[in-house]
Amino acid sequence: GFDANNTSRFAWNSIRNAITVGGDYFHDSVDNVDDYGFGDGYNPSGTRGVGGAFVQWKANYSTWFESIAALRYDTYSLSGDGVSTDGDHLSPKLTIGLTPLTGFTVYGTYAEGYRAPAVTETLVNGAHPPNIPLVFCPDGSYGVFCFVPNPNLQPEIGKNKEIGVNLKYDNVFMRGDKFRAKANIYRNDVDDYIELVGYNMTMFGTYADYQYQNIARARIQGFELESTYDTGPWFAGFNVTINEGEDLVDDQPLANIMPNNVAGTLGARFLDNRL
Repeated sequence: GFDANNTSRFAWNSIRNAITVGGDYFHDSVDNVDDYGFGDGYNPSGTRGVGGAFVQWKANYSTWFESIAALRYDTYSLSGDGVSTDGDHLSPKLTIGLTPLTGFTVYGTYAEGYRAPAVTETLVNGAHPPNIPLVFCPDGSYGVFCFVPNPNLQPEIGKNKEIGVNLKYDNVFMRGDKFRAKANIYRNDVDDYIELVGYNMTMFGTYADYQYQNIARARIQGFELESTYDTGPWFAGFNVTINEGEDLVDDQPLANIMPNNVAGTLGARFLDNRL
């Protein structure tokens, strides 16, 4: 694949402008050869092309106002095992940032996103684990449960709302130190969210079939924090991510969102910053 973009900067009256145009494309080509016949169903062969183009305008006025407006066009095509599907979408984005005090910025963003289904999500097929006679699958294999392909799987369209603050301060506790922090809360409402769904219960209380399906309306929301403090000789960082996801149709939690995460970093520099 490739990714190319160009930014042009210019001033108009008292407004500093940056206009970026760009595009990207990547191609997945999956060719699975398995002499034992186990892996082809879980990692099916197929191709997928995903591309897009965008234009973004960033404007700054004085030291207290910043806006970003963007528009992106996405398209994809997927094929394999007698299945062919494609789609496209136009996604807008708008961000407004205000800096009422030096080093303190508050912002709000609305942005749409588009995610094409993967080859595996669309075409996965067969028993797993194989050759354990608990359930029998449509392709003739048998195992503990069956993966079922979904040629009608649709892409996700997300509509994200975000409010956050950025902090940027120098010489806080000593001369030359730097403190940086970003924190935000967000709510992403997703149409046709792609989720691995189990159905057809067996006598053993397990699901016989699993298939990637579209959840008509889903919501992912949470909190993010990134922070660093750097004195030069030593530095530290602290990051937090908290997520929760909900199927808004059935009022059930989503199974495959990113887990909550807490991370700390502590480091030092020696030998004139060579180590």
